[in-house]
Order: sequence, then structure tokens, then C-alpha cells
Amino acid sequence: MGRTWEQFLQLLEGLHNMLGLSENKRLIIYDHNLSYEFQFFRKLIEWDKVFFTEPRKPLFAVCGGLEFRDSIKLSGGRSLEKIGQELRLFPTLNKAVGNLDYKKLRGINTPLTEKEQEYCEMDVRVLNAYIYEKMLDEGFNIAKIPYTNTGYVRRYVREKCFSYDWYRGVIKDLTLTKPVYNLLTEAFQGGFTHASSYYVDKTLRNVGSFDKRSSYPSVILSEKFPMGRFRPWQFTSDEDFQELCEKNAVLFRCDLYGLYPANDRDHIISLSKCRDEHGRPISSTRADELGIIVDNGRVVTAPFVSITLTETDYKIFRKFYGCIEAQIHDVWYAPKGYLPKPIIEATLKMFHDKTTLKGVVEKAVEYMISKNMINAEFGMMVTSIMKEVLQYDNERGYLPPKEPDIISRLEEYNRDPKRFLFWAWGVWITSYARYNLLRVVNAVGNDHVYSDTDSDKILNPENHLETFAQFDNEMMEKLKASSEFFKIPLESYMPCSPSGEKQIIGTWDYEAKYDRFKTLGAKRYLVQYPDGKYAITVAGLPKGAVKYMRKHFTDPFDGFNSDLYIPAEESGKLTLFYGDDPISGQFVDYLGNVCEYHEESFVHMEDKYYTLNRSDQFAEFLLGIRDRVEEWYE
Repeated sequence: MGRTWEQFLQLLEGLHNMLGLSENKRLIIYDHNLSYEFQFFRKLIEWDKVFFTEPRKPLFAVCGGLEFRDSIKLSGGRSLEKIGQELRLFPTLNKAVGNLDYKKLRGINTPLTEKEQEYCEMDVRVLNAYIYEKMLDEGFNIAKIPYTNTGYVRRYVREKCFSYDWYRGVIKDLTLTKPVYNLLTEAFQGGFTHASSYYVDKTLRNVGSFDKRSSYPSVILSEKFPMGRFRPWQFTSDEDFQELCEKNAVLFRCDLYGLYPANDRDHIISLSKCRDEHGRPISSTRADELGIIVDNGRVVTAPFVSITLTETDYKIFRKFYGCIEAQIHDVWYAPKGYLPKPIIEATLKMFHDKTTLKGVVEKAVEYMISKNMINAEFGMMVTSIMKEVLQYDNERGYLPPKEPDIISRLEEYNRDPKRFLFWAWGVWITSYARYNLLRVVNAVGNDHVYSDTDSDKILNPENHLETFAQFDNEMMEKLKASSEFFKIPLESYMPCSPSGEKQIIGTWDYEAKYDRFKTLGAKRYLVQYPDGKYAITVAGLPKGAVKYMRKHFTDPFDGFNSDLYIPAEESGKLTLFYGDDPISGQFVDYLGNVCEYHEESFVHMEDKYYTLNRSDQFAEFLLGIRDRVEEWYE
């Protein structure tokens, strides 16, 4: 154990010399939150290479045979406490939670109690055991451990794909050009997350939540995707365009004049994906200037917007909007087909493992691995192929990001012999998933309350069971078609849980019935279950904040509003301040000792208050603009 950076650097130098480390002989040092420690010691070491995934977040950093890696990325973001609970070979080895109070001021000479030293030691022992188990999984070869959790599923699916001799030929033909890449980028969206404005701020009863089982994986198994190069298409007539969309994967730009809502279910066009007549993105401020009415980030009406759609987006868009005129242009199409069989087989295997291991106590670790893998599959599919390069210089520190050259990057992408995916597939995965969810929103009508990616919360759930049954029947037909095409037993698409119940992928599960439900907008809702327990979901706010609600309000639902303020000491939320200049001084530790400090660079972490502010634009909409919208288009 050491207490100073000088001792730390001496240790590194001793390891380097004793082991004879070099560029080709490296010692891996795992750090559980490398981005935090790196900011403290980055100026103390002459780095050969640093690779960042995000600004100030290095995935790894290399110096003379020493390679620091971020184990948080490897674990999929899990804490050391969680990792300790999931160890297979060391079940009694756990993080010493609560043994060290971080709010007490300490310096390098502040004595540590036995419990505090145990805390520091157990952090290292838990991480060491975790990496040991990962090494065993790789034949005790640390070099085979991927940098990230997604790396496991990427390797698994890649090996599955390349085990077929014909696969390289298929993927080689799936290439991108700059016009198609730009269209794909414009069309790509995540899941639909939004609250019906008619129920925002209202405490509702008799709300049920329906979840689609493994939404993204089910789309991978059952739908058809671009399976050839995109080619331009000259627009001839509406009839020809409709036929094109029925048979092909289609990308196109759509200029909409006099856009208005066709029904009251919800508003589905994201303002962030809209452009003006000059092709420029539209901010919320400019939306007001252009006469666009916005419902919490979603377009309600607009004199003009331009959007880029897939044929699936277009199909659902027409159920939610009408317009005075629409002009379609820049149309590209590709033949449609199922994804290659090895991807189907890999997805089925991951879904099988996740389903059959869930709830089996002695298989808890294996279950988490399978769950993480199937969740990471979608992330692998949509990983950007055009990331900006985040640079670092030993003298100047963090440098401005360098934008990649699209043409040369696409050439590299198209020629890459290790490539086993087609980026366009990810665009269609989310498009199909949104289509499936928005069909539910449309079908349940005015009972729709809140949606989030693969779930919908609705009033009077028992009245809509038949609707979900119909969607499930449609899903079964798609699964049968996939099963017959690939000659894979249908049972593979519906493994049984440990209790013996069939879990059909892509079907809807009546997940929960709430005693009360209230939403304030996207990623903001509070629920109370029939047993009286509360749960809160607010982006950026820890789940434990519900304790504050119960402590300070007779009824938490009264306190859950746009004026909600949670003080720093009770929010559980932290904020970071990065200092890039040297800092020195004195302070008095919690025992009364005067301590000296000096850091070349640092991170300051402190508790942060939370306030649930609502944008003026959204507040204005809720205060009555939607009523005028109805009048305008009656």
C-alpha cells in the first residue's frame, strides 16, 4: 500500500524494470473507473498512446509496456459491490461497503483505521478476483479479454459468422457510399420515449404496463433487412413508390408542408431529426421562430419540416400525421431479406440462455452474462462507423476532436476483412422496434399514457388484452416464417423458463399493474404498486430518491411535480469538476491535522441538488396550445 504519487510511480518503474516490459510485452493494470484516476496521474506519466471512447474517458492508456484498462467498461458498468456479489470462484470475497466515509477530509498522513484499510484492500482483491475469473474463461490468457463488455458478444457473433465459408462473400457485397451513409445517419433514431400530453401531471389509477420480450432481438430474428447495395430510384408515381416500399428496404427524404396531427394518440416525429428548407437542423429555439409547435421534443404541427425515413417509418408516420403537401426525393433502395443464419443462431442461443437461467440461484452469474450479451448485441449493431478521433498530447493535454474523412473512412469500412456487420441493419432494427411499439400506441387510442422503447403504459389494461393477443399472433406468424426459412425448430424461438413457462420472443408481457401512476414527461414517472411500494424513474436521478419523497411529503404524488427540488445531501446525485491546472495548499483533516497537498491535475466530486425543471416550450404547450391545435385542424 502507498499514500503518495511518488510511491505509485516507483512501483510502476519497479514493475517495468523487473518484468522487462516493452511495447510487445505489456503488463495490464485494471482500474475500476480509469477516467477518474487518469485525471489525477495523467501529467505524471509520459504516455505512448491513449484511446478515448468519450471526452475525458479513456478506454486504455499505454506507457512503456504498462497498459491501464478501464474495468468498468469490461463489466458493463457494474459497480465493484455488484461484481463481488457475482464472483463464481470467490463467493465470500465482497467489497467492504460502508467501511470508508468519503466525506471525511484526509491527507497523505491521515491515519487509516483498520476498517478503512480493509475497504481499500478489498476493492483491489475483488477486482483482482474478477479479472482472474475472466482470464480463466480465456484459457488463462489475459490478452484475450476484450476491452469492453460488448466485445464478448462481438467476438461470439463474429466467430459464428466466419465459421461459414460463404459469409465473407455476403458481407463483402454490403457496402456504403457517402450519399447512403448520410441518409442512414439522418434516419437513425433510438427508441420512442414519450408521454401523452393529455396525462402529464395527472395522477392516474388503473394503469398497466406491457413490455415486449427482447424487442430488438425479436426484430433481428423475424424481420427482413437491407441485403444488398443501395441504388438510387427515380420517382415516377405514388403507386410505384408504394410498390417499391412493399418489396424493398427504402431510404428517402420527405419534405412536409402544413404538417398536422392526424389523431390524439401521441406525436412521434422527433424535432432533433428535422431540418429546415436549407437542410439545417432545427433547435427548439428556432422551432418557435419557424412556427413549429413542439410537445416535449416531438413535433405537433409545422409549416414546413424535412425528415429522412425508412419505408417502415413511413408506414407508421402516416397513421399519426397528415399534411397539405409532401414531396419525396433522394430515394435509395436495396433488396430485403432475413439476416444471415449465423446471426439468427447466435441471437437464439443468447435468448435461450437468458430465459432458461433467469431465477436459478446457482446460475445467477451465467444468467447475468447471457443477459448482458443479448443486451449488448443491439449496441454492437449500431456502433458508429464514423467516430470523431479524441486526441491527447503529453504537453498540451486534451486536444480538440478530429473529424474523420467520410470518403476515406467508408473505403476502410467497405474493405475491412474483419467486418461482419452492415451498419444499415442497425437503422432498420430500431425502425422496426418503433413501428411495433407505435402500433400499440395507435391501437389503444386515448388509453395510451406513456411509452419507452419496448413498453407501453396504458389505462384500463384489461380492455386491451385482445389487442395485444392479436399482435402476439402476428408475431407468431413471423417467427414461424423465420423458422421455416432457416430450417430451425420453432421451439428455439420460445424456450421455457425454469418454471416451465414458454417465453415466446417478441410477444407482449403484461408486466405490472400500478395502483397509481404519474408522469411529468419522457423518463420522468412515479408509480405505486398494489402492495404500497413506490418506485421512481427520472433520468439523472438515483432510484433511492423515492426515500426523500416519502420522507418529506405525506403523499409522494403531491410532491412529484415540475417544481420538485431535492437538496444535494439527499439526492444521491454527484457532480464532477475537472481541474487541468496544478493546485497546491493546506487543509485540516477530520482529525485536526494540518495536511499539505499538491496535484498537477484533479477531479473534484461533490453532492449535487436535483431540480425537475420543465422547458418553457413544453410548459406553454401544456398550458393550452394543444387546444388551439385541435381548433386549427378541425
